[in-house]
Amino acid sequence: MKHLVTLILAALLLAGCEKKPAETSGSWAQFAETAGMAPDQVGQRAPDFDYVLLEGQTGRLSDHQGKLVFLNFWATWCLPCKKEMPDIEELSSLMKGKPFVILAVSSGEGAEKVSLYHKKFPYSFPFAMDADGAISAKYEVNLLPSTFLISPEGEIIGKAIGPRHWSADEFINQLEGLLPKER
Repeated sequence: MKHLVTLILAALLLAGCEKKPAETSGSWAQFAETAGMAPDQVGQRAPDFDYVLLEGQTGRLSDHQGKLVFLNFWATWCLPCKKEMPDIEELSSLMKGKPFVILAVSSGEGAEKVSLYHKKFPYSFPFAMDADGAISAKYEVNLLPSTFLISPEGEIIGKAIGPRHWSADEFINQLEGLLPKER
């Protein structure tokens, strides 16, 4: 028994000494962790999907390859979702003209409900319809709002559950560092 305890203590000591990769000060990963972003799905390829915008245009997520994508899942009945919408609008304004795309996916609702909401709150960023929940299912969205950041290479680099202050200077500075570099 004494040897078992000694062996366990030695293993714990060695595990504590394991060299971890150094995080650069102010890195995205460090920011995402301190901002309370969920680590699940980070590093995975973002599932591609077709979408129809409120105005009727169609597209695919992969059409935005080479840009940083802010993918927000929301619903008209979701109070926290509606609370963060003005901040997403400000984010849209601050990132205008940059290789950055906002796509707000209305989870489980069709164009009729979203259109009524949009008439009352005419945000400038695009609203995609997900009436049957197929897009939400691909991203395993169970809580709203849920927001994913997708790298220009198509990889999930952040996932936030719940409303956030998306136009905060600290977040904008982090986004600026994630944008693809001009050639």
